[in-house]
Amino acid sequence: MVNTILVLLWMLSIVGIFYFWKRKPNKSYKRASIIACVILFFTIGLLPENQKQANKTTEVSKVSSSSSNSIKPKNSSSTVSKASSSGKAQTPRRNKLQKLVLKRKAERLNLGTSMSEVEEKLGKPVRKDGQMLTYDDFYLNFENNKLIGSDLPAIQKKVDK
Repeated sequence: MVNTILVLLWMLSIVGIFYFWKRKPNKSYKRASIIACVILFFTIGLLPENQKQANKTTEVSKVSSSSSNSIKPKNSSSTVSKASSSGKAQTPRRNKLQKLVLKRKAERLNLGTSMSEVEEKLGKPVRKDGQMLTYDDFYLNFENNKLIGSDLPAIQKKVDK
């Protein structure tokens, strides 16, 4: 719902840019339309693609974390098993802009950074296999809990030096 409203406002700002540039030239309104267009563009890019999916992911993680810390009642065992069996619901959802920002953050990591620091800086990985963290478009290799390599060219250059 929020994404739809923001997209409509974004399109309206594009129409405003055209209108105040060609039809009725007005510099201040044209600037306001351009600023609104840019702000809405980045706001739309940073929001999750599907707000309902993001809410479900939050609910599932709350259920699974609360169930692991307490004794499960008999009637809630079916809901917990559904939450733990659906692996897709627990993986973070990222749009293209968020993936790009994540990749840029990863490229700034230094060799020797601990796995916990990497997770703190980049967020939860899509997959965690012992000494390897897999994010959307790349992976990071660790040895003795320290970053030693990746498939990202920026980190590979650091390894080759």
